[in-house]
Order: sequence, then structure tokens, then C-alpha cells
Amino acid sequence: MHDELRTLLEAFPIFDPLWYSKKYGYSREEYSSDELLDLYLEGKGEPCAIFSSTYIKNQNGVLTSEMSSPEVLTWVLKNSGNQVDTSSGFSSRKYLQVYPEAQTSGLSAFLHFMTKGRALNYCGVPSAITLTSETLNAAQIWHHMHIIAQSGLFDEAYYRASYNVDDSLCAVEHYVCSHRDQAYNPNALFDTAYYLEHYSSYVKGAHPLLHYIAHGEASAFNPSLHFSVDLYRRQNQDLTIYDKTVLSHYLLHGMQERRPVFTVEEAKYIPDVYFDESALLPPLKETAETEKGGRVLHPMDFGPAMQLYADYEDKQVPLKPSDMSYTETLSIHFVLPDFKKGSGGHMTLFRMVHFLERLGHRLSLWITSRSFHKDSEQAYQTLVREFQHFSGSLHFIDEGIETASGDIIVATDCWSVWPVLSAQNFKKRFYLVQDYEPLFFPMGSHYRIAEETYKKDFHCLCASPWLATKMKDHGREATYFNLAADLETFYPSVKKERPNPVPRIIAYARMTTERRAVELLLLGLKKLSERGVEFEVDLFGDPHMAIEFPFRATVHGVVTPHEMATLFRAGDIGLVFSSTNYSLIPQEMMACGLPLVELRGESTEAIFPEDCITLTEASPASIATNLESLLQDRPRAMRQSEKALEWVSAFSWTGAAERIEKSFYRALQEENGFHLRTQDKKSFIKASVVIPTYNAGPLFNEVLAKVVGQVAPWDFEICIVDSGSTDETLEIISAYPSIKLVQIPNEDFNHGGTRNFGASHTTGEFIAYITQDAMPATDDWLFNLVSGLERYPNAAGAFGRHIAYEACNPFTQVEIKKNFDLYAHLPVNLSAKTVEKLWHAKDQRWLLFLHFLSNNNSCLRRQMWETIPFREISYGEDQAWAMDCITAGYEKVYVDKACVYHSHDYTPEQQYERMLEEANLLINHFGYQIFDETKSKELLLNDRNEYSYAIADRFNIGQDAIDEQLRLNESVVDAILKIGLAKSISS
Repeated sequence: MHDELRTLLEAFPIFDPLWYSKKYGYSREEYSSDELLDLYLEGKGEPCAIFSSTYIKNQNGVLTSEMSSPEVLTWVLKNSGNQVDTSSGFSSRKYLQVYPEAQTSGLSAFLHFMTKGRALNYCGVPSAITLTSETLNAAQIWHHMHIIAQSGLFDEAYYRASYNVDDSLCAVEHYVCSHRDQAYNPNALFDTAYYLEHYSSYVKGAHPLLHYIAHGEASAFNPSLHFSVDLYRRQNQDLTIYDKTVLSHYLLHGMQERRPVFTVEEAKYIPDVYFDESALLPPLKETAETEKGGRVLHPMDFGPAMQLYADYEDKQVPLKPSDMSYTETLSIHFVLPDFKKGSGGHMTLFRMVHFLERLGHRLSLWITSRSFHKDSEQAYQTLVREFQHFSGSLHFIDEGIETASGDIIVATDCWSVWPVLSAQNFKKRFYLVQDYEPLFFPMGSHYRIAEETYKKDFHCLCASPWLATKMKDHGREATYFNLAADLETFYPSVKKERPNPVPRIIAYARMTTERRAVELLLLGLKKLSERGVEFEVDLFGDPHMAIEFPFRATVHGVVTPHEMATLFRAGDIGLVFSSTNYSLIPQEMMACGLPLVELRGESTEAIFPEDCITLTEASPASIATNLESLLQDRPRAMRQSEKALEWVSAFSWTGAAERIEKSFYRALQEENGFHLRTQDKKSFIKASVVIPTYNAGPLFNEVLAKVVGQVAPWDFEICIVDSGSTDETLEIISAYPSIKLVQIPNEDFNHGGTRNFGASHTTGEFIAYITQDAMPATDDWLFNLVSGLERYPNAAGAFGRHIAYEACNPFTQVEIKKNFDLYAHLPVNLSAKTVEKLWHAKDQRWLLFLHFLSNNNSCLRRQMWETIPFREISYGEDQAWAMDCITAGYEKVYVDKACVYHSHDYTPEQQYERMLEEANLLINHFGYQIFDETKSKELLLNDRNEYSYAIADRFNIGQDAIDEQLRLNESVVDAILKIGLAKSISS
């Protein structure tokens, strides 16, 4: 019989191993699903929560009382078309009433519920409910049960355990029917008593959870003291309209992924800039008025553009600078619209601003409207997290644009022109022209206003030769620069050998930007599919692309530059259309080795050499033909990509910034009355880089080359403290005579003391620390780190992002990225005053944020280090120093764009030793509780393993890596328990 039942269970997976293990006390660590099934087949227990063999035998006379549960289950499954009530908690007749589609499924109500209904959050309707028109209350009970079951907010296991609900009863029914008499909670984070107390005037006798589902969360009502809806929503930008509620997202996904939650008390004191609120705003639309008649926002408007024009159009004044001299270090002001993640035009602008800063100029930004940010610090947070590093000042134009002063002021779109014309305390006005903006609009007010800006007295800085020609046609003086791919982010794959088994076409498809001609692009792909060509498409650029495609497609939404580069390297052909000026994306695709198909037009013909690109006519047939030709003629595609890579490698943002800088200088030199004021250049060291070494190995050669190759507008020095290396380390150092080498005996090494010793041999105003295995990711790592710290006068130190090496354990890669993403969403500068309530309460989570600092990638203000040096301790000198500074009243800064590659692939033994040090620091130095002391090793390990499995599922990590991670998890738990036990014994 067991063989027969096994076969039936393969067709009808009724056995629930998770429920079975919890119900009958079998550990999932000790028993596999198959072993649990074996126990059931031996006659131990029932197979699932709504199956009672005793109940079934009492209801069906053909069954004898001696029959075991497996025998009863065999009978039920062999008679799968018969309607059998399997427990008092499940009525077949009423289930079919509620879900009529089950009547035509060919399955019994029980089997339909177990195999299909549960996945759809259907309710098992108990026998006690009578669904008739005469008993409306009973029907309401079921209706409430159905809503709650589908909400994702009812945790059956939690509810049964908390209120001792017998398995024979339907837990959801028990909850629904008990709410008027008992303040039962449906899950650990919905506190019914709290909800009724705080929102009683809104609930007014309704079921509290039903009210929360229907109205509460939309009104930002919190489900308990322990869960702030608003902060969770702002913190997790990947939440979509498809998530039922924020709380259900956390219960179903966030808890497994260990996403942090904040209490209502914390939310009161977290600043408004704590998390980026731009994710709550509607998607950016980029046409003034579509041909379909829908009114949306304007592309360079981002708010009330016409009102801005009206406010400033009559305030135009001639330039009247107060100082007729200038220095080589220019004061440059850019005026720009507000911004949010995903704006390509802003990315180009902020890159230019960043590279002008690298050349030594002083930059200020003025935002025209508060469309996405209500204050400058919030805007700065978005800028440095989503775009580029910036260390200058940032304001809104209503904070004094008309009285601002400097050397150069630059308009960046047709709407910012008008406030720029109201600012008179500058020597020259410039206009950064990234596209021909009248073409963004239908002929009308917006078109005419955009066109009018080209008649104003600006020197135009144009993002292509085509635009420069257009500006000259309007009578403007114009200089062009070439867009440039960031070759440290966008580069060809060294592993992948194209093509893919099924060709992948990577397509930029931002539907809200009309000039990207996305409809035409999709029609071309449809035509290609109709020709029988096999391919799949990766679409990116649009956050909400709800379209059913007639071909295989994956929609990636808005992606970061690093995600974009990874996508490009995985593809076979790039597809992006530019109807006006060409965009940067084609060059970024070329830099990753993608052969590209673009739309033929004035701008694309003017910029791209013929052998670097395939230009298509604006017809679906032509698009399909050109794509098919590249797919079939692989040698041609390779030649094109090689030529394109050679062409795109000739451009750089440094070159573009230098070209613009020359335009600024030339304009000032040619203007009568202005003169260059020479400055005495005193040679001084701005920053010192200190690197402790000991048998650093061959990787150090690359690390040191990256450090020496840093680019900054000031001088820096490098000091290495070596503690007795016997490998090639000293030979590597000897290749750089300018590096200061200090040697100490190995036994004298101490993490804090050695770094103090190294700093004492340097003179820089700032002291940057890295380790021998931490490699700067870019040539502006040091500049970003130092200028990021310098921006905050009360900040003692700063730290930057770590990026795992590409070959690193995938779990480590995920963990490192997740940790630093979290810091990117916190305020840039933190201190005890940021959230004083949490500081005084010694909130452990908040203290961890405050004192985290890593000397793998850090920077100290020398003045602060002289006052508060590192403690001479064996481990954790960086975090101890940060806490000393925070306690003394200073700030700490996170610089997201100061990145180093740094990660370790530890063996379980190495992980154990490392975790001993870490646990000792957190438990004994900081006094933290880093694990639940009531839990056994098995439970602690199970928690970590479940998290690892969730990460593996999310990131498609293979079994070998999973097995290794489980071994590492055990090492971590062993180390934590050892330190925790030692502390409890000593106390």
C-alpha cells in the first residue's frame, strides 16, 4: 500500500513536511522531507493540517475504525473526484460554493485546495460556516477570512502557537470570530491592542486587521510600536505596486532577507533625510503633451516649469561682476532642475561637475524647484548616492540665486536659463546644451520658450558636434565636447565568449522618453520575431513597463551603472535609439564590446564613424533586417565591436572637462577688463596614505600601482609600514622611490599602534588608510575620500564603500553590497546628535551604525588624530576610534563613491578565528548582545542557514557555494557561542 500511496502523492502532493515536523516535533535539520514522509507512512500522525483520518472515518461508513491515516489518505486520493470533508476545518460543499472554478477542475475540493488553492491564498472554508442568504453574518465571516488569508498578514504558525488553537480548528476562522472578545494578534508585528488604541476613531468597530488592509497602511497607520510603515517603505526602494502591503512584504520577503525594520519611536527621531523619499514619487514622464492626448510632465521641467519662466523672465539683468580678476581656480555655478534616480541628463551633468572639481575648481549647484527634495541636504544625499561624488555647495534658487557671485554661471536646460539671466554677479554666462530641446515638445508655448533661449547671450557648451552646429545656426558661439563612457565601469568581458546559445539583445526602452522611439524599437523586435529568428531581449530604463511582448523579454527597470555594465557584457547586440542628440548609452555599450544598432539621423551620422555602428532606417522592417544581419554575420559583428571599442576608448571625462575648462578660460581672457590674478603656489601635502604591510603577496603590486596612480588637484604622499615581510613585498615597494618605507619588527605590530606610528611619519592634513589587499576601484578614490570628509568641518573621519572581488564567494559579495547599500541610505554624516533619542537610549542597532569605520578604506583629519589617536588594541582599532570621536561630539562621514575592492574567501577555520576577534570586540569591548542567548546552537545555526538559503534562491547561487556557506555559518555560530560563554563565566 505504501508504494501505491507514494505514487499517488507524486501526483497529489498532499503531505506537508514543514507542518508535519512542527506538529510532531521532528527537526528539519535531522529529518529530510522523504524521511518525514517515511514516518507518516509508518502510521505516525496526519499528513497536513486539514486532514483528520478520525473525522473522515466517522463521516464515511465505508471506512473502518481500524484503518490507519495512510490507508484513509489512499482511499481519499484514489477517489479524487469524490467530495470528502477531510476535517471540521474544511467543508467541500462550501469550498465549491466560494470557489466555483474548482467545480470544473476534475478534482475534489480538498485536492483543489491543496494543489492549487493554497498557492492562490484561497481559504479552506470550515464546516461551521453556513453560506446561505439567510445567514449573512456567516457569509461575512468567510469573506473576512478570505481577505485576511490573501493579505499575507496572517501567520498561522505564530497564531496557533500564541493562542493554543487546536489543529482541528481553522486558525483564520478562529481569529476572525474572536476579535470582538479578544485582542488576538495575527502575526508578531500587528498589535491589535495598539492599533485599536491609536486609531479607534477610524476603526469604529470594524475588524482591526481588515481596517488596516483596506485603509490603515494607505493612511500611514503603523501596525504596532515595533514597525514603522513609512521608514520601511522609504528604505526599500524595490517595493512595487504588486506588493499587497509593506508589512506583508516584510513578513513574506524582508524577514527572510534580513531587511532592517525600525520602530515607531525610532521613526520620530530619524531625520527626514534618513532615507531617500524620491522612490515614493510618480515615475518621471518626458513629453509635454503626447499625441495620445494624455497630459504629463515636461522632460526638463520636473515641476512647474512655466511658473518658473514667468517668475524670472522679467528679471533679466546685464552682468555686473564686483571683481574683475580671476585665478586658475575658478568659482563655477551650475543651475539645474531637481533630479531623481535614473536621469541620464543629470548623470552627464554631475560627471562634468565632478571632473571639474578634480581639476581643482570650486563648484556650486543651484536647483530650480523642490520637485523631489525639500532641502539641500536631502538633495545632496540623492546626488552622491545615485549619481556622482560631489564636495561643493548645493542650494535652491529661492535661497539667493540673484545675489550669488562667482566667475562662471551655467544654465543646463531651457528652464534654468531664466534664473541664470537674473544673476548678475558673475563674469560670464554659459549654457550647457545636451540636446535640442524644442524637439521635446509639440509646436506651442514650450517649443517657443525653449527656442527663445538660444537667442540669449550665452556661450554654448554642446554635448556633440551636431548640437554645436545647431547653436551656431542660432548665432551662438559654441564649443562641443564628446560624451565618454566610464571605462573603469564599462569594459569588455574577459570571460564570456559570445554569442549566447540564444542571442541576447540588450535594448534601452524608456517608454516615457518619446525621443528614444521605444514603440519603433519594439515593432522592429516584433518583426524580427515574426521572421522566425530566435532571440531574447533584456529591456532596461523604464521602472513600470507593463507590456505583454510577442517575444522572450526580461524587464530590468532602472539600473545602476554597474548593473548596466554587467547586463551589456552578457549580451550579443545592443539596441538604443536617439531621435534627437545621441545619448551616452551607445558608447557605454560599445565599451562593453556590444555591436550596436542605432537609428539613422543627423546627430548619429555626425558622431559615429561608419565602421563602428549599424545605422537603421526608422521602419520595423529595416530594424529587423539590420538586427538579423548582425546576428547571422558574426565576423562582421565582431569587427564592428572591435572598431567601436577602439573609437570609444579615445574619449574620457577628463578630456571633456579640460575642453570645457579651456572654454571658460578663453572666454575670460577674451573679455575686456578681466585679468588673471597669479597666486603663490606653496607646495604642501594635502593627504597622506598609510598602508601597513606584511607578506602582502603579488596582489600588492596592483594595489600599489592604483594608489600611486590616484588623480587629485593637490599633492599627496604614501607611507608604508612593513612589519618584517619575507616575500616580494619590499621589492614591489622599491619600484616606487617616492614612497616612504618604515620598517618595524614583526613582534611590534599592533593594529592601532602601527597605524599611529605610520601617521607620525607623515605630514598631510588628512590621513587615509587602506590595507595591503584593498585596491582602489577608481583613480579618484583618494580625492573623493578626502573631499568628502573635508566638506563637513566637524567630521573627525570618513570611510568608503567596499566592493567584493569578482572571484569572491557569492554570499560574501551579496553581504558586502547589502551592508554598504545600507550606509548609502543613511545620512552622509552621522553623530550622536543625528538621533539623540537613540543615542541616549544606547540603542544597539543605532550605535553599530555610528561607530562602524573600516581602516581598509578610511580617512582621518590629522588634527583629530593628534587629539584622539587609535587605541593600541589587537583588533577593531578603527571602530573603537570612531566611537571615541562620536562620544567626544564629532561627526563621521560615509563617502559612497570612494570605493576599494576588498573581500576575503575564508576557510571555515579562518572564519572561526576572524569571528572570534569580531565577537570579542562587539561583546566585550562594546558590550553588545549579538545573539539570542536563549537559543541553542542548532536554532542559531538554523537561523543563519535559512537566511543563506533565501539569499541563494534570490541570487541563483549554486549548491557547491551553498554547502561551503553552511560550513562557514557553523564556524560563525561556534565563535559567537565561545565568546558569549566566556563572558557569562567571567561575569
